[in-house]
Amino acid sequence: MKLLSIVQIIYLLLVILFGAYVRMTGSGAGCGQNWPLCNGEFIPQDPAIHTMIEYTHRMSSGLCLPYAFLLLGLFWRRRSRASMQLALVWQSLTFFFLLLEGALGAGLVLLEHVAQNQSAYRAITMGLHLVNTFALMATAFGVVICHVPCLQRDRQKWVPMEWTVVFAGVVLLLFSGVSGAVTALGDTVFPPSSAFEAMTLAMQAASHLFVKLRVFHPFIAVFVGFALIYIAAWLLERNWASVSQYRLILGLVVMQWMVGILNVSFHAPDYLQLLHLAIAQLLWLSYVSIPLGVGYARIARSDWRRPPAQFVGQRT
Repeated sequence: MKLLSIVQIIYLLLVILFGAYVRMTGSGAGCGQNWPLCNGEFIPQDPAIHTMIEYTHRMSSGLCLPYAFLLLGLFWRRRSRASMQLALVWQSLTFFFLLLEGALGAGLVLLEHVAQNQSAYRAITMGLHLVNTFALMATAFGVVICHVPCLQRDRQKWVPMEWTVVFAGVVLLLFSGVSGAVTALGDTVFPPSSAFEAMTLAMQAASHLFVKLRVFHPFIAVFVGFALIYIAAWLLERNWASVSQYRLILGLVVMQWMVGILNVSFHAPDYLQLLHLAIAQLLWLSYVSIPLGVGYARIARSDWRRPPAQFVGQRT
C-alpha cells in the first residue's frame, strides 16, 4: 500500500509538470473548444503537434481517476485498521480534488483561457487551478504519511499558536504560488526579451495586467522564502519540526531562489520553468509534512493509546 501511495503522488507531480508544458507550448487550444472530446472526436485523426500534446495531457490526467479510485477501494477493504481509516479519509479527499481538478481544466478549455488568451479572468482561473493542485498534492501526501513512520511527529499538545503559525505559512506558500502562476502566464503570453524590458514595460500605464503583475513575483518569493525559513526554525525550536524537515525547507528555498534568478537571467526557458515548478511542489510537500505528520501522530496516539515509537515497527 505504501508503494502504491508513493506511485500516486509521483504520477500526479508528473501530470502537473506536463500541464505546465502544455501551457508553455501554447497547446491548451490543441483540441479546440471541446471537452472531453478533442476537436469533436474521441481520438483525433491526423492531429497537429499541439493537438497531440493537449490530447496526451488529457489522457494522462484521466488515468489519475481510476488509479485513485482503486486505492480508495483498497483502503476501504482494510478500514478495520486505524491507519487505513485515516488513509481512506485522505484518499477520499484526493479523489475529490482530482474531480475538481478535472472540472477546472475543462473550464479553462471551454472558456478558452488557454494558448494566447489575454483575458484578465484567465489569471483567476489559473490561480484557482494552482490552489486546487496544491490541495490535491497535500491530500495525496497525507496518504503517503500514513505509511511512512519517519514523517510522523508525535506531540504532547495541540497548541493554537503553533497551528496559527503553520496556517500562516500555508497561506504564504499559496500566495507565492499564485503570483508565480501569473508570472509564468505573463511570460507565455508576453515573452520579454530581457529583464530590463520586463521592468520597463511593467512601469507603463498602457501595459497589460499580466505584464504589470509579473515583476512582483521575485520580491514576493524572496519575502515568502525568508518567512518559511523563520517559521520552520520556530517550529523546530518548539519540537514540532525535525532537523531534517528544517534543512530540507531551507535547501529548497535557496534552490528555488537560484532557479528564479536563472529564470530571470535567461528569459524563462521552458526547462527552467518546469524545474521551478517542480521545486515549488517539493517545497510545498516539505512544509505540509510538518502539520500532516503532527496530526497523524496525534490521531494515532488517540486510537492506539500508546506512543508511535512503540508500534512503528509493527505496522506494514
